[in-house]
Amino acid sequence: MGKGNRSRIERAMADSNTAVQAKAKKNKVSGAGIFVSIAAVLVVVALLIGCISMINEGGWFARSQTVVKTENYKVTGTMMNYFFMTQFNSYYEYYNQMYQSYFGSTGTGSALELMGIDGTKSFKDQYMESGAEGAEKVTVFDYYMSLTEDYVTRVLTYCEYADDLGIELTDEDIEEIEHSIEHLKENYESTKELYTQLGAAYYSSFSAYLSASYGTGVNEKDMIECMKLTTLAAKVEEKMTDDMKAEIRGEEGLASIEQFVKDNPASFLMADYYAYSFSVNNKGLTDAEFEAEKAEILEQAKALAAVEGKDAYKAAVLELLKETELKSYRDKNWATILAENENDEALAEEALNKKFNEEVWNESMQELKFGATLTTEYKYPATATDLSKWVFGYTPGEDAKEDEKAQEAAKLGDTTYIELNTEKEETVLATGTTAESTTDTGSTTTEKIKVKTYTVTVYLLDKESYRDTTETEKFGYALFTTKADAETFLAALKEKETKDLDALIETLNDLHEEVTVNSYNALENYVLNTLKNDQSIEGVDSWLESAKAGDVSEVTEVVKTTISKDKDGKETETKTTYYAVMVYEGEGDQAWLYTALMGATNEALTEWYEANGLDLTYNEKAYKYINI
Repeated sequence: MGKGNRSRIERAMADSNTAVQAKAKKNKVSGAGIFVSIAAVLVVVALLIGCISMINEGGWFARSQTVVKTENYKVTGTMMNYFFMTQFNSYYEYYNQMYQSYFGSTGTGSALELMGIDGTKSFKDQYMESGAEGAEKVTVFDYYMSLTEDYVTRVLTYCEYADDLGIELTDEDIEEIEHSIEHLKENYESTKELYTQLGAAYYSSFSAYLSASYGTGVNEKDMIECMKLTTLAAKVEEKMTDDMKAEIRGEEGLASIEQFVKDNPASFLMADYYAYSFSVNNKGLTDAEFEAEKAEILEQAKALAAVEGKDAYKAAVLELLKETELKSYRDKNWATILAENENDEALAEEALNKKFNEEVWNESMQELKFGATLTTEYKYPATATDLSKWVFGYTPGEDAKEDEKAQEAAKLGDTTYIELNTEKEETVLATGTTAESTTDTGSTTTEKIKVKTYTVTVYLLDKESYRDTTETEKFGYALFTTKADAETFLAALKEKETKDLDALIETLNDLHEEVTVNSYNALENYVLNTLKNDQSIEGVDSWLESAKAGDVSEVTEVVKTTISKDKDGKETETKTTYYAVMVYEGEGDQAWLYTALMGATNEALTEWYEANGLDLTYNEKAYKYINI
């Protein structure tokens, strides 16, 4: 309840009590009578508070408020509540996926913890964490409401622009929205029935379910109005994107693509290199010992970086790898081999080297071990400043437009070494204790130490900077959770005269109530090599290799692999099988051109929005009716 409402009610109570007391004096009413009169007033006030609370929960106050208005559209308080909850839920789902991917279902925390939010408190009573010292404190509610306002402004801007493009909602659009609501009702009814069978309580009505899920007071009509706005905005944005993309594809537009590549080199420039790292940390070492170890591996790195040419680099790396592998092999097998050779160390040494060369260090293993150090199609992260300056002569990043070349770009076969110092806190057994040592409480004694790690990596450039020229493919697919649904969809798709992405979408719409689609994607350009190397989508690559324009795949099993970690870092692999039906449209652009085209189009759309986006004022007083 808002502060204003509370104040008015408190004043009403005070005024009522004063009036009753005055009347008692005048009529000389007994003390008992006064208490009865006061009690009666308090009952009325309590009923008034209850009614106001019920009305607020039903969304009457919020719905009566206009939060923002444009020439042709308006958003009420309950509609803003819906937008707020859907926006927040999208962020929550992102963090939840992050949490689940790392901890899985065994984690003891939650996505809210990752977001820095206390789920037991109102969003209005807690603040966002800020890394900037002295920064203004912002409540969680205000932070996510500002994001919601940005989103709603964009939606309303596109809606107001719809007339200029001749775009409006069709009967099919309205039917789709209504179908979504009906589907939600069906889910509510089935879930309520299940809860009833289990003897558990569930939301008493669909309205109560909507209010709890999408914001206080949000009802079916509010949802439909919001979905109309977002559907219209999406149609406008799609049309504008297509128009801008077509213009950029034109002869004059190609210049903007090249400019986009030049301005964003970190997204396009790639390089192949070999890398070999030397590393040491300070665990168990004194400061002097740690510094001595650092100096030693630095000299080794300098020696490797001094070699000339790939063959010399390869030979030197293999020698270092062999030394490491041989030491490991000796530690595991020396006692056994020595016993087999009657403790004759000379014979044992000869036997150990022979077995090592046969079992470990054969020619194919040497190539494998060396090749494993190669990083191909490498895109520079913005933080790898030293490495990027060596390869490109400057640092590709946000300031690349103004960044002058710092040095000459590396040439094929060039080598260099780069040092890296890191520090992190680790929990270890306390000094002077063992794993068996315990305190009175039965806990092992531990302490936190700062672990310093020094790494020096030697690089050899194997391929100078280039763009990814991998050919892409145009295709779309629908994923189903059951094979039966996929087969129903495939049969309907084959009846279409033309098999393309539009036919796939049309078929999905036709069968909306008959099949359950897990996900759909019209991949306008998908990098074939990326698809082949993605082990989570086995079965798709073989069909693509032989597909021709207009081809439709049979029902194809798609195995998605997810790996989660528990709180101790133990990994669990989960494989889920879906059933895919795909259509193929043909070859697309080279990978770099597709990325550049999308980037240049998004940039053009952003520029348009900066010039034409509405400047709206939001009625923040209405936010007091949004309780979360």
